Amino acid sequence: MWRPQRRSTNDSAPRSEYGRPRSGAGRGRPTTVSYVLQHASFEDFGKFGEKLNSDPEWQQFWASALQNPTADLLENSVMQELPGIN
Repeated sequence: MWRPQRRSTNDSAPRSEYGRPRSGAGRGRPTTVSYVLQHASFEDFGKFGEKLNSDPEWQQFWASALQNPTADLLENSVMQELPGIN
């Protein structure tokens, strides 16, 4: 979960092929944006992480984003759906 900095606008946010922001997702704290990435299994989640770690374009993107961040990271979590609960 991210809280955009006051100077931020959607136009200035870095872009990546690895995720799309969802405003109000998750627990829905006011003035926050959640990035939700969904995977079919923990195996797929692990493969995704390995891909990020070995992708020089992603590494360059993330290093650039951290130099001039447009939001502050408030929370990072991994969740799993429980079978039979909708």
